[in-house]
Amino acid sequence: MAENTADLVTHVDATGKRIFASPAARDLLGYEPEELVGGRPLDLAYPDDRTVLEAMLSILAAGGSGRTRTVPRQTQGRRLSLD
Repeated sequence: MAENTADLVTHVDATGKRIFASPAARDLLGYEPEELVGGRPLDLAYPDDRTVLEAMLSILAAGGSGRTRTVPRQTQGRRLSLD
């Protein structure tokens, strides 16, 4: 399902590394999905999203799960506008 959505979907493992990025990364952020896999969400985070992401990464490291809604930087460094 994530392969066919226009929304950006990523999955992060317990170590905090991205293991999946949907094809929408290309259109929304300017990155190929493969460029995002292996990276960390904090790499593209804006300062105001860092606290939320750090908390989620702590939950994942403790064996938990969850989801967040943050906005990563585009390749040009711009913030993606959400409707």
